[in-house]
Parts: sequence; C-alpha cells; structure tokens
Amino acid sequence: MPDPETAHFRRGAPFTYDSEGYTHFVRLLRSDFTAPIPFPTFEHARKDPVPSPHPVLPQHRIIIIEGLYTLLVQEDWREAAQEMDMRVFVGVDRAVARGRCIKRNFAAGLSVSEEATAHRVDVSDMVNGDLVAARLLTPVVTVNCVQDADFVLSSLRAIDQIPN
Repeated sequence: MPDPETAHFRRGAPFTYDSEGYTHFVRLLRSDFTAPIPFPTFEHARKDPVPSPHPVLPQHRIIIIEGLYTLLVQEDWREAAQEMDMRVFVGVDRAVARGRCIKRNFAAGLSVSEEATAHRVDVSDMVNGDLVAARLLTPVVTVNCVQDADFVLSSLRAIDQIPN
C-alpha cells in the first residue's frame, strides 16, 4: 500500500492482508503435506499478526478457518474461498456487530475514546463488513447469531460450563 497512514487506519481491510499468502496456506491444506503448516493469528493486545503457536499438523483432519474475508468474492480471496470443502457464514445483526467492534477495539486501545473508536468502526470495520455482505461467495450453511443472554447461559449450563 503506497499510503502507510491509510493502511494503518484501515488495518483489517482486505488490502491490508497478505491474501496471496493466505491463498497459498489454504492450498497447502488441500495437499498431502507431511510437515507442520504454520499460519498467522491476530493478537489484539499487540494489534498485529503473530505466528500461531499451534501449526496445522498432518494428522489434523478437520480444519476450521474463520475470518471476515474467508468467503469474500474478490481477487485472491475468491480463490481461497473456492478451495473450502464447506462454507459456513455466521450472520449477525449490523447494530450488534457494530457494538461488538466498538467494545473490542476500545478495549484493545485502537482509539483514545469510545467516540473516536465508534468513528473508526463506522468508517473502517463496518465498511469492511458491508463489503463482505455485498460480495459473499454463497455459503453452504448460514447460521444467524442470536444475541440472547438467557440462551447463552442455558447452553453453557447444558454442557456443564457454568453452575446453575
């Protein structure tokens, strides 16, 4: 990106990722690999990608890849998305997504105030989400996120994660 200031402000937009490296990673997963495959993950505290401490190993049979652009029909992202055996899209209400982004970005220290964080979310994160919504490779399954505290609590209790 020729403008590092814009790239830093828009961190998280598709053009700020190494989409060619991501596509290469996805293709490696489809090969008969015999050595561990490293991959990056994002560390919010550092505000940067870091190597995952857990590479994909040859004995792994089910690999779940999550991320905003995994189903994006654009440039290299499309090629990687088409390599997926199963495409699942998790939909969330736009207002709920915005609130979650503001909370996460403010907690990570991306802006000095909640108001500044909300502005950044509106002109960057929400724009990224809108791009994906407009250019989504058709998923096999769509799951709609439910913002329901009682449902979450009862689900966690059902799998013995929290006491009654």
